[in-house]
Amino acid sequence: MSKQEPVTHVVIFKLDKNKFRPVHCAQLLAQMRGSIPGMIALKFGPANTQPFGDYTDRSQGYTHVLVSKHVEPAALHHYQDHPLHIALVKYLRSVTVDKPLAIDVTSHL
Repeated sequence: MSKQEPVTHVVIFKLDKNKFRPVHCAQLLAQMRGSIPGMIALKFGPANTQPFGDYTDRSQGYTHVLVSKHVEPAALHHYQDHPLHIALVKYLRSVTVDKPLAIDVTSHL
């Protein structure tokens, strides 16, 4: 990755449906939006396991996805250390049933 390429951060989770609190999570995400320099997008939501009739569910038990986009890799590094991101991570770790899976990609792909 060159210094100036946008980077997209993707994390998939297996969340405990009995512990996960969507409203609390939404509040944490709302606090992050517009507060972390270099983060240009932040999306979070449940897996859509039935988008159409004969769809084959390939989610392998993963229930939710987080996608954030950053202006450059340095901004992703800043995001990772930001107190609001750390608060979200702490909360999500408390409601996960398995380790999340994460990948970072350059956005031009």
